[in-house]
Amino acid sequence: MKIKLIISTLLLAPSLLMAQNAKPVFKYNYAENFKGGLAYVEFNKKAGFIDKTGKEIIPIKYQWVGDYNDGWFLVKQDDRYSFIKVNGKTIG
Repeated sequence: MKIKLIISTLLLAPSLLMAQNAKPVFKYNYAENFKGGLAYVEFNKKAGFIDKTGKEIIPIKYQWVGDYNDGWFLVKQDDRYSFIKVNGKTIG
């Protein structure tokens, strides 16, 4: 009986350690499917776009972000609209 308990404990120990160190897989409150290599995401009532590696292409800091066209995104921040390019350049 003691041997079974010891073996069971040893077998479970690595998975318990991994569970404590695991990072959350999904960190967004909402996400859409990828389109053209990018996905619209929301976190804490802020919106942005990520690429397939999870890198924020349009920072998740806007009230709203529209679809992109020719590399430009329509964004809303502080109740004002402007356009932002993937490289961070803005118009408006």
